[in-house]
Amino acid sequence: MGKLDFFKMVEELSLDETVTTLSGHSQHVCLDDYWLEEDEKFRFINFLQSRYPGYLFEIVGVMGGFGIDLIVTDSEKKAAYDSIPKTKTVRQAMQEAQKTQGMFIHLFSTRSLDEKITDKEYQSLINAHKKLSAIVQENIFEE
Repeated sequence: MGKLDFFKMVEELSLDETVTTLSGHSQHVCLDDYWLEEDEKFRFINFLQSRYPGYLFEIVGVMGGFGIDLIVTDSEKKAAYDSIPKTKTVRQAMQEAQKTQGMFIHLFSTRSLDEKITDKEYQSLINAHKKLSAIVQENIFEE
């Protein structure tokens, strides 16, 4: 296998755009089109850290290890997010959604049920479940 061109990867992955338009504190970027050996992962992360100061990068397995993603994190936005009190859990959102909608659609599969979340995230999960439940009821139970 030939040597990876990190500059080309940055261009192909649109990382310049990703770091400048990051809406939250972090975002996943799919790396499935790239085969990275462990030493290449380390070198790529170092390359990105030097190219984008103020951002953190991590390569993680996804889809049960069948894919890999690059997580791009804005350090300042992450610090601000971390300072927000996390008073609820994903499990509480799931239970509330099930209680209020009378049915449960598995929306929460990518997160730990014990993950602490902000009140805004809690409400967002409930609202997403409510919208999805309405779609399911409208399209499935209508027939």
